[in-house]
Amino acid sequence: MGPESKAKYLSILDQEITAGDKSLGSIEHARNTADSPMTSRYDTMREIYAQEANVKREQLGRVRGFRDFVATAQPQQRIVEGAEFTLELWDEGDRLENVIFSPDSVKVPGIQVITPQSPIGQAIAGLTTGDTFTYQVHTELMAGIVKKVE
Repeated sequence: MGPESKAKYLSILDQEITAGDKSLGSIEHARNTADSPMTSRYDTMREIYAQEANVKREQLGRVRGFRDFVATAQPQQRIVEGAEFTLELWDEGDRLENVIFSPDSVKVPGIQVITPQSPIGQAIAGLTTGDTFTYQVHTELMAGIVKKVE
């Protein structure tokens, strides 16, 4: 991945981490201040907030790990971990642009990831610009071409 893309993704991830930390703080505050005259309701609300905080912590951990991964990514000539690429999918008539090949899946608005474990990831691993590929989704055989790798 090139330096401009890296800077863009790091900015998006930093914003996501900041928002996630703020959200986690709000959840923990709500858990710590949950108040009810009925003890059972109080305990239930605290438990709900605690579970929500655990989920948010796990999500933030994945985003932080992905940020570290992006920060160390280098420009590539082939689709390997850390590469950013564009694909044209012939059967669907779609174009997947600025996708990151990552060992782990992460859901962050503005960032597309394909992992080597996915059917398309298995098909494109190691390819370079101009290479064609096929992959299977359920019973359908799909095909495409690598348009760009960096």
